[in-house]
Amino acid sequence: MKTITFSFTILFAIAFSNILTAQSELSPDEMAIRQVMHGIQDGWNNKSGEQFAAQFAADHSIVVWTGMYMPHLTPEVNAQAHQGLFDSVFKTHYMDLKVDNVRFVKPDVAMVHALVSTREGSEKAPDYPQLLATSLLVKNGDKWEIVSFLNLNIEYNELLRKPEPADEEIAAFAKDRFPGWYR
Repeated sequence: MKTITFSFTILFAIAFSNILTAQSELSPDEMAIRQVMHGIQDGWNNKSGEQFAAQFAADHSIVVWTGMYMPHLTPEVNAQAHQGLFDSVFKTHYMDLKVDNVRFVKPDVAMVHALVSTREGSEKAPDYPQLLATSLLVKNGDKWEIVSFLNLNIEYNELLRKPEPADEEIAAFAKDRFPGWYR
């Protein structure tokens, strides 16, 4: 019994050490970028247009999941627009966001893919991402800011070529295609 307990303890220590090592391998810039992306989630979940828009550059663009393109937004206009959404149609909607990939195009430019799901009220979040957000961030002094944000629906019925795939089918597909959601 002592051997089993000792072996389990060693395995747990190795696994935990690997997790900490993987997290500590992130550069300060990547950690800052991930914080920017989580700032979007926090602003959404706190229903604060100002907190949400604080992650964006003075001049930025957004393309929403419907294809609506909004170029040359300011954080103030972004904050106003999102506050209107948070006070009405998204009043009870909450977001779960997981950064899937950060790719540095240049030392001061990064492309980020994030997997997102939304849920209403206290509903359980889906077991798979519903949206894919692609952001272009630039480093302005010491601060990373979003200059372009594209948010699109993941159309599982089209990807699976079925009119109404079951949740289990969607989850299996998502685990294969979007492993970052499950980390």
